[in-house]
Amino acid sequence: MGGHGRRDGALFALAWTTGLRRSEIASLTFDDIKSVNDYWILTVHGKGNKVRQAYLYAAATWLNHWLTQRTRDAGPLFCRIFKGGKVGRGQRLTVEGLATILAKRCLEAALAEPL
Repeated sequence: MGGHGRRDGALFALAWTTGLRRSEIASLTFDDIKSVNDYWILTVHGKGNKVRQAYLYAAATWLNHWLTQRTRDAGPLFCRIFKGGKVGRGQRLTVEGLATILAKRCLEAALAEPL
């Protein structure tokens, strides 16, 4: 699986299992995730400056695949990927970029409407 597939799989898994808003996913950093006893805990900074935790059971496998490509350095959790597969570690995905990726993958999967 290539870098785009790893990142996009982790994006979908996180969105599906946690119900996070696109803005919440786009704003995540590596420091927002912690590994505890073989599973991940995600700290989410949500709407109205509310902070909550989400447990990543099913999404953990996808997140691990993405982190093998992205590495475990500080910075945005979901980054741009350039042609040739280079990860732009300091270049956060925007909410609009995330919406474009989700719409593209929904079309590829022949879903009726983007998530």
